[in-house]
Amino acid sequence: MKNENKISPALAKKLEKLRADAEKKVASQKEEDYSKEIEESRTLGKQQGMKYQEIEQCYKIAEEFKINPPILNSTHINGKLIEQHYEPLFAKKVEMLKRNNFSFNTAVHYTSIFGVVFGVLGKAYVKRGMQKIPLPENLEESTFLLKDGDILGTEKASYIFDIRESNDSDSSYTRITIFPKSELKISIEEKTTNPPPAFMEPSKASETIKRNSKSTVTNQKIKTIELVAGLFNVSIRREKSNVNNLLKISSSYPKITFKPLAVAVGNAIDDLMIKMKKQNAELAKKYEKIYSEQRDKALSTVCDNISGFIELCKDGSLVLIRSNIIRHDGIGKETKKMFTNPLKPIKITVTKNVLYETDTNKIPDGRVSGIIVLNDKFLSYIGALKAKKDYEERLSKSGNQSRPDSSVKQEAEDMMKYVKESGDKELIEVAKAQLKSAEDYIAGGGSAATENIQLNMLEKYKKQVDSLKPDIEAELPSYNSPSKSDAD
Repeated sequence: MKNENKISPALAKKLEKLRADAEKKVASQKEEDYSKEIEESRTLGKQQGMKYQEIEQCYKIAEEFKINPPILNSTHINGKLIEQHYEPLFAKKVEMLKRNNFSFNTAVHYTSIFGVVFGVLGKAYVKRGMQKIPLPENLEESTFLLKDGDILGTEKASYIFDIRESNDSDSSYTRITIFPKSELKISIEEKTTNPPPAFMEPSKASETIKRNSKSTVTNQKIKTIELVAGLFNVSIRREKSNVNNLLKISSSYPKITFKPLAVAVGNAIDDLMIKMKKQNAELAKKYEKIYSEQRDKALSTVCDNISGFIELCKDGSLVLIRSNIIRHDGIGKETKKMFTNPLKPIKITVTKNVLYETDTNKIPDGRVSGIIVLNDKFLSYIGALKAKKDYEERLSKSGNQSRPDSSVKQEAEDMMKYVKESGDKELIEVAKAQLKSAEDYIAGGGSAATENIQLNMLEKYKKQVDSLKPDIEAELPSYNSPSKSDAD
């Protein structure tokens, strides 16, 4: 009996259902894919339509800007760009033009502020009203804008240095260093002008741009500086002006007046006349009138320069080193001694009722010599820090922009080939010099040698910074007490 494979009715029905479901699924998938393509086409069409509308709008904005150009506000402080933005009225339109690569002209409102500048090392601050604002460390000109009445101060092992007006000159300047744990108060006046705006190419700037652009320049001037507490190195000059009106000392301390160098000349004339009268009275009488006129002229000279170290001590006394002649206004007495050795100068001590002059060349004082050494080391430290930063930046740039030494010579050879074909003798000489320079550069080791030199210099300044750092953070010893003979 032969076996036959037959599909049962139930199985056949199940298979038919699976086939029908598969066909239905395929049809559904095709319909879904088709719908998706239709939707994508619609979306793309809609986006293109919006793009065309935006471009049409850009043409209109570009035409509008020819009549009413956008205003770009540009702010610079001490020559550095701080902020730049379009006025809100124009911002979205400008963004649309940039997005679609449309060119347009811009009117600029320039604001330039030339403020009082200074450097900061370590932890320093500004007291402004009830605020105490930390100052960022900055070895160059700070862009922090001071305000009238601000108090500048330093913490332990910290300095604010080279305080000055940004447009100082040889005849009018301020240079002040605030040593650690010290404070001064600064009074500032501002003058604002509106000079005509400058253009890179004035001939290409439209009248509309010129008309809508403007420039505002603000210059800060130091009106007064009041030393409040601590140690300072001061160097101030105002040609033909009395700098006693600029430099003040806290009312908690004895009042003093700085005298011009000419006073020393007047004092020297007095001493000369006294000696002359003792040695030859007739000769003294002959020259007395001439010397008297010279003396009166010297003493009438205005004090237009103050320099030296000034310390406002915690005991209420003042100490001045390498200073002008001064007058103790409370007792009406002036200093007489002039220092001849800048490393061992006269120490002037001013108390409420006494004026002392101590010659540290004869009676050494550890704090006086320490201040002088500290100042020199501090200047060296700042110089080393700046040099270290400079070499770090050079190495960073050379690493990012390095190219084969062969390309340097190849460029010079290509230049030589080109100028020889031109026949220009002057250019040929220039190209020869350029080629020789390239050959010497490669013979000297090329970029590798240059980088090695820079690395060595960087290492040198790193070591210098490390060796000087403890010196500028060290505490100074106390002053020696002046003796009674120093007040004679």
